[in-house]
This record gives sequence, structure tokens and C-alpha cells, in this order.
Amino acid sequence: MAVCFRLLFPEEDTRRKYDIQETRLASYLAQGLGLPSESLENWDTYDSSGCLGIELGQLLSRKFPDPNEASSPLTIIEIDELLDELAATSQYTHISIRNKYPHDFGCRSKLEILKALFRQLPPTEATFMTQMILKDLRPVLYPFPEVNCSVALLDFNSNAVRMLTKEHALGAWDPTGYALKLHRVKASLDEVIMAFDLPNHMKPALKPTIGCMIQLPKSVKGTSCRHALSHFQGSVRVWAETKYDGERAQIHVEIREDGSPNITIFSKSKRDSTRDRHGVHDIIRETLDLNSPNRYHSRTIRVKKNIVLDAEIVAWYKDHIDEFWRIRGLIEQTGSGVRGTAGKKMKDSVSQDEEGCDSQLSMMADASQSRHLALVFFDILVLDDEPLIFQVYSARRRLLETCVKPIPTKAMISERHNIDMTRPDPDETLKTIFAEHLANHLEGLVLKADESQYNEIRLPWVKLKKDYIEGFGDCLDLVVVAAGWDRDRARELRVTPSTYTTFYVGAITNTSQIRVKPDTKPHIIIYFTVSYGLSRKELEDLNFRIRNGDNISYPAAAEEINGLPFAPTLSAHLQSEPQIILQSPFLAELLCAGFSKEHRSRHYEPRFPRLTKIHDARERPWTACMDINEVDRIARECIGKDPSNKDIDDWCKSLWGKQASPTISMKQWDRVQDIRERLASLEGRLRDSKGQESFKHRKLDHPLEKTTTFSRTSGGATVPGKMVEFVHDNTRDVGNEHLSHSPLGFAGVTPGGQAESHSGLLATSVSCFMNSRRDQPCDRCSRWKALMPRGRRVHSLDALLVACEREKGSLDIKQGFVFVDVDDSTATEWTLQQVRSRAGNIKAQILVFGCNVDSLSEETALLVV
Repeated sequence: MAVCFRLLFPEEDTRRKYDIQETRLASYLAQGLGLPSESLENWDTYDSSGCLGIELGQLLSRKFPDPNEASSPLTIIEIDELLDELAATSQYTHISIRNKYPHDFGCRSKLEILKALFRQLPPTEATFMTQMILKDLRPVLYPFPEVNCSVALLDFNSNAVRMLTKEHALGAWDPTGYALKLHRVKASLDEVIMAFDLPNHMKPALKPTIGCMIQLPKSVKGTSCRHALSHFQGSVRVWAETKYDGERAQIHVEIREDGSPNITIFSKSKRDSTRDRHGVHDIIRETLDLNSPNRYHSRTIRVKKNIVLDAEIVAWYKDHIDEFWRIRGLIEQTGSGVRGTAGKKMKDSVSQDEEGCDSQLSMMADASQSRHLALVFFDILVLDDEPLIFQVYSARRRLLETCVKPIPTKAMISERHNIDMTRPDPDETLKTIFAEHLANHLEGLVLKADESQYNEIRLPWVKLKKDYIEGFGDCLDLVVVAAGWDRDRARELRVTPSTYTTFYVGAITNTSQIRVKPDTKPHIIIYFTVSYGLSRKELEDLNFRIRNGDNISYPAAAEEINGLPFAPTLSAHLQSEPQIILQSPFLAELLCAGFSKEHRSRHYEPRFPRLTKIHDARERPWTACMDINEVDRIARECIGKDPSNKDIDDWCKSLWGKQASPTISMKQWDRVQDIRERLASLEGRLRDSKGQESFKHRKLDHPLEKTTTFSRTSGGATVPGKMVEFVHDNTRDVGNEHLSHSPLGFAGVTPGGQAESHSGLLATSVSCFMNSRRDQPCDRCSRWKALMPRGRRVHSLDALLVACEREKGSLDIKQGFVFVDVDDSTATEWTLQQVRSRAGNIKAQILVFGCNVDSLSEETALLVV
């Protein structure tokens, strides 16, 4: 029965790898079956099915017109043996299979094995066998209903087909449910079936086995803070764990009889990656204290027989977790397996990274000094033969903290934050935690109920990332230059190669040259693809627009490329080539979940990009797309990286007496408030949203109800000032009236007495928000911060004063608004002193306002210069 499940679910067969994709397999099949060499090459062309197995079956059907005349003498056991032999030719196959067919004893080649396999198969069986080797039975089990692009996209019924899953098959095969329960502790279907086939008295208990991967939990996507917590309605406490951007590792450690540890590491794809992850073996030994001769007498480390841990492998640099793309290079340097090339691949291809001169080779040298792999542990599944996956999360966490010894920069336990579900608004707590994580450039959170078991359906893990929240990801305007058909995306959509599913996106690289010489042809680097985001209707509309435009096939002749209105360059790291290049590209709006880099690429590209809008050329031309340098700048801010030339730029500013630009860390508090406001706005929770709308359309001409005159001294001169206090009518709508009587109501009156429109006022102003930490923003002034345009906020009081000074300031600054927590006497005194001391050089009007979010009916203008 195990053989049947392996053949029915080839994608679950992680022990066998064939190193054969459609192009190579088509060549082998043509040679082995005596078919014309070009007969199977066009399996993915416009008028084909997009499935190599189906194309082969149709071709063989003409050779065997009567299917009854062709029958295979092979049994499924013999087929399984041939597939084992084929897989043994791949170094990615599990060692137990490779040892069955050692290369030293004259093993057959791939071509010879495929001949022996396919020459005895009739057309239908050859179709299925081809897709089994390719590990994708979807196109033959669920054939595409339509060839026409519009019909396939618009008339699709998602309920028409229900695809078979391994859970369905296990449930149908074993109505008792034992196999399904066993699969929860054993990720391998082979292990489940072999255990089930044992006699009843020999059937194993429902517990994990050391060396056999445990099924990973399936997480739920949280589309908002409130939605994420809705999965824990009956819980009293939920923990928000930091989600780290790394490679998943399930670590099995067994203590041998001689006391030495045997380490096995499984990746997220269920592959045995022990040798590839050789660089973290020493960390595992050290953090579990396995090298210590006195470990049995340790009071904290309790591993005596075995342990299974869930962890994330990350790249560490200096004092922080480094970017995700760095992991690949570090594994290549330290791994002893297939991926561990000891840097050979990197030596073959040198590419510049974000500093413009740091190559992969320099990264190797840098890594040997301070950049290295590290482990973040977040769960424990087995300890000394005792299964822990059925214990609650709180108990597992306590054991994890007992067993794992943190090692600075090498091994740590994931951070977590408590959310009290008994409070009236637990989602407000989650918003604050989530905003702080995003402000620190972390990937997101994983929510876990205190009483949940591991891989429990009733209380699942819930992932919360900014790109899961509609409208919250990082947004870019880039240009769609080419289009193609992607096999995996097409099979999700159930469309043939007649539909363009994947679009090649680029950015202009020579914007500065175009500004100097407008007739310069734009140069576009095409460096990533996007396949998701558009609805079926939007995708059909885009396909219609492309097919009705002038396009050239790729690869194209030089004269055709030269005839384009732009000069395209296809990045070398792209894994596929487009089918066509557009004569008239489209400007596209994309949403993504941060940024990363690909191997051999010098530019940042969006992670998990999604198309959200294709602009009409009459509204916005494709030439309005972002410059590649602008994309890199946005990416650096997103990942929390200062510009590479910041030191030089700050030095130049110091020569001219200008203030240095703020570092990424100095902007953190501002980012927390911005993110929290956006979360509240997207969830419809921004309390003053209606008032803000009325504020945008009204002139504020309310009279001042009370004024007090005082004097201030600056440089020996007395300068008149005003203390203005606004008292609200509490019988009116608090939200709207609070805004209409805001400090901006006073600031909106010019010296001549005429009220200015608020759009004009804010366009000529700068603002900052103060607290007792001086140059850190006030977290109690978020109401007023929501009114200020992002481009008009500065990070510190000093930056605001420089902008308002006579000589150094910008010519368009007429007002400076300083908001300070009125209850913070330290911040208030320091802010007033700073403004007074520099008043002699100020050309713009500066207003210092005291804010108190606990008293919404009253605001105070403390100082007007």
C-alpha cells in the first residue's frame, strides 16, 4: 500500500529526487522511445496542453491506435523499483536509496532506466508515469476544461472540482482514523503506511520517532489584528511570538551509547538537510550542553536520551539578525552536503551587492569575521522519549527554556509578548506589539494560544504579516515589460499556455540622464516576475490588452530590440525567460512583503509581490515608473538599513554646519506611531476619521476664547508672545469639534486676519512631536500626527528649527508646529527653552502646543513665535 500512496502523491515522496524537469525529460523520452527529437519540445507552446505527460500520451496514441493492444507487463512493485534506481542517480536522493545502487558497480544511466520503464507502457500509463517523475499529477487528474483564455478565466467554477488530498485518501483507506492520527506525528507517508500495515499488537503508539520528521503545523493567515485574534475566542491568554526571517529547521538529536550526539535536521520541504546545515551542528551541541562531560549533573540541561526542537536558521551580523538572502551564501560556505559548495559557486560568479562594491567573495571574507549562521528556537516536541506535541504550549515553552541554553549571537529563544484576552480590546494590545515589530523591521508575528497543542486544528497558529493585511504592504510603481506562462501558476488557475500568467517587471536605470537629455531612450532592467494579485477578470482584461498590442517574441533579433521605445536588459538571475516583450509596457502598482535579493543580483527586489493595479496609459504612462535607485532606497528603509554613503554625506553636511541625517534607529518611534495609525485606519478604528474628513473641507475661523500675553527673552531682547487656550463646547460632537478647535484653528489665521485653507497651510509647514526623551516622538500626540502630511514631519526639534531659520531654512516653510505632552514637564521645559534660545534666527512662525489625549476637550498653545 505504501507504493500506491507514493505513486498517487509523488509530491510527498521527499526521499526520491530525479533531477529531471520537462526539458531534459522530453529529450530523454524522445531518444528512448525513438520519437523525432523535436516532437516533445513544444509541450508549453501557445497551442499545446502545457503538460508533457499529456503531449507524450497523444503522441503515443497515434503509435498505438488501439489501447487494448498495448498492455504493460510491469507491476507497480517493479515500477517502484525502477523509480528507486532512477532516483539513485541524483545526489539529492536519500542515502538509503542511493546505497541500493552504488555507482561503483556499473549502474545504468538515466536514459537506460527510462528506456526500460517507458518502452513497456501504453499511452495512458506513459502519461501518468511522466507526471509522476515530474511530481505533479494535477494536469492529468484534473484536465483543463477550456483552451480559450477568456472562457477559462471568466467561466471558471471553483466548486466544480474538489482535489484529492492525502488526508482524504488516508481517511478513505482507514475509516478508524488511526492513520490520520499517526500522520500527525509522522510527516512521511511511507512511515505512516508501514506502521499501519503492522499487526494490531505491533502497531506503534501515537508518538514521534527520532529521525522521522514530525508533521509541521499549518498556519492560518491573519488578515487584520482583530481577525487574527478571532481564532482564539475561548482563550484567556494568547502569546505573540516574533516571526523570524530564516529557514525552518526541525532538529532531532539522539544520544548514542557512547554519549556522542547523532544530529538530524529536516527542512520545511521535509528533506533531510543534516549535511547542508553542518554549520549549525556545533551550535546545537553547545546550546544543549552536549559537549560537557558533566552534562548529566547539570541542573538546567535535561537532555539524556533524545530531543526534538523547532527552530529557525538565521544569518547573524554584528548585533542583529541579517537579511534573509545572506543565509544561502553562509550555507554554501559551511555545509558539507549538496548545497555546501565551500564557496565554489560564489567564486564562479562575482556580483556587486548593495554597497556597490561588496561582492559575494567579500561577503565570504566578511562572514568569517562576524557574519555567521545562528539558531532561534521556538518549540520543543520530544524530550527523552516523552512526546510533548500533545502538551499545551505553556508547558512546552517552560521545557524549552529549561533545555536550551542561550548563547549570545548564536543561539536564542524566540521573543514573545502576552495578550490578555479578558481585556475589552485585546486587539489594541496586538496592534501595539505588531507595530513595534514592523518598526524594528521584523517579519511579523505568530499567535499561539496558551492552552494549544502542537499542530492542533481547533487552536491553530495564526501568522500576522503586513502583506496579509489588505492595503498595508509596501507599494511600488514599476513597469511590466514582458509576459510569459508559468507552469505552477497556470495549474493553480487551470489554464493552458494560451494565457499569460506571469509578468516580468523592471525599473528605469537612467532617470538622471533622461532629465538632462530628454530624448535619451529609457533603459529598463527586468529583474523579477509577478504572478499573483489580479482577479480572474482583471487577468483576462490584461491578457486582452496584451494580445491586442504590438509585441515581439523572445528571444528577439537585435533590430527588433533596437526598435523598442526602451532598451531592455534581462537580469541574469531570472530563472525563466518571457515569451514576449511588450512594445508598449504598462505602469503597474505592486504590493509586497518587504525586500530581498537574489543570488548574483545587485538590486533589491520585492518579496512575494502582487499586482494590485494596471494603470491606463492615458492616465499614467509607463515612463512614470520608479527609478531603480529609488526602489533600492525604499528597500533599505524597509529592511532598516542606512544608505551606504551616509557617513560621507553626514561629513559633508558637517562642513557646512548642517545637521546630519537621522539614522534608521532614530526614526523608530515615528515608525511605530505611523504603523499603528495605518493599522487603525485600515481596520476602520481611527476615532477621528470622520472629523478629519470634515477638517479637510472647512476653513477654521472660530474666535479665540481666551488669550494671555506674556514675554520671552532671546539674546537680551524682549519679544512679544501669546499664550492661547482653547476651551471646547462639550455639548457638541467631541470628535468634530475637537478638530475644528484644534491648534491649527489658531495657526490658520494669518497676521492680516484672513483664514487660510488647511491644504495650503499644511503644504507650507513642518511638524515634530516631543517627549522627555527629547528627540523621540511623543506617543500621546497621535491625534495631531494623523493630520500632518508624512512629507512634512521631521524627526527632531532641531530639524524643525533648522527648517524654519532665516538662512538655512527652506523658502517654502511658513509655520512650524511642535507638539509636546503637556503632562511631561521635562519635555515641555526643554522644548520651550530650545525654541526661545534660537528665536532670533527664526523666520517662520513657530507654535508649541501641549497635547493631552486624556482630555479631549482642551488643547493649549504654550508658545507662539
